Amino acid sequence: MNQSEDNEQWKSILLLVGAGIGAVLGAGAAYLYTRQLEETGAERKLAPTDAMRIGSAIVALLRQIADLAS
Repeated sequence: MNQSEDNEQWKSILLLVGAGIGAVLGAGAAYLYTRQLEETGAERKLAPTDAMRIGSAIVALLRQIADLAS
C-alpha cells in the first residue's frame, strides 16, 4: 500500500465515522424532541426563529470542527 492509498483510506474512514456520529446524534435529537412533545402534550410546531437559531448553532459547531484542523 503506497502513501496515496493510505491517505485515501483514512479520509474514507473519517467520513464514515463522521456520518455515523451525525446519524446517531440526529436520531437522538429527534427522539428527545418527540419525547418532550409527548410529555408536555405540546403542538408539533417549530417556529421559524427556532429553526434559524438551531441552524446558526449547527453552523457554529461546524466551524469549530473545521478549526480543529488548524
